[in-house]
Amino acid sequence: FVIDSAGCVIAGHTVTTNLTVNGFSTSKILSVSTTSEAGLTAVRFSTDASGPDIRLLKSRSATVGTLGAPVRAGDVLGRIVAAGDDGVTLNAFAAAAAVTFVAEATPTVNSLPGAVLISTTNAGSTAAVERVRVTSAGKVGIGTNVPAAVLDVLGDFGITQANLASVTVTTASTAVTILDALPIAMYRSASYDA
Repeated sequence: FVIDSAGCVIAGHTVTTNLTVNGFSTSKILSVSTTSEAGLTAVRFSTDASGPDIRLLKSRSATVGTLGAPVRAGDVLGRIVAAGDDGVTLNAFAAAAAVTFVAEATPTVNSLPGAVLISTTNAGSTAAVERVRVTSAGKVGIGTNVPAAVLDVLGDFGITQANLASVTVTTASTAVTILDALPIAMYRSASYDA
């Protein structure tokens, strides 16, 4: 590995590779390039229940190492992006999917409400779109970024299960129970008014 004049650690190459992922530079503090297997491995050998971790840390401080500038609601705390070479744009990768961690509110002492967003890119599109959100309250939104229930699905959905004894679907005004020992498929259109 080498350390360049900017203090970047470079493994498998001699210079920081100047590539982009949907317009964002990938030339960061650590750059790993290879023509064979590429990966990052963290291994912990210990006799306890703890395992290795990856930490993505964010502060609004403009001085490295100086804390005291808290993040705010909506700040991106970290992101993991999966991208591939589209074969067209020189020195650029196209993002296929991402997992983003955001602050939901301004933190209080040792408490920061956060959400996890999962985004994917449609065929023909150049930007990943949020598909699933898990809020700090544990609510999961599919097709909505403001889930109102433990599981909130906006749009068409289906349930298929062999040997399902019953399914209860509750809307704001009614509850419908389907009893069947046979395989079932249930679909609800977003435009359906119960």
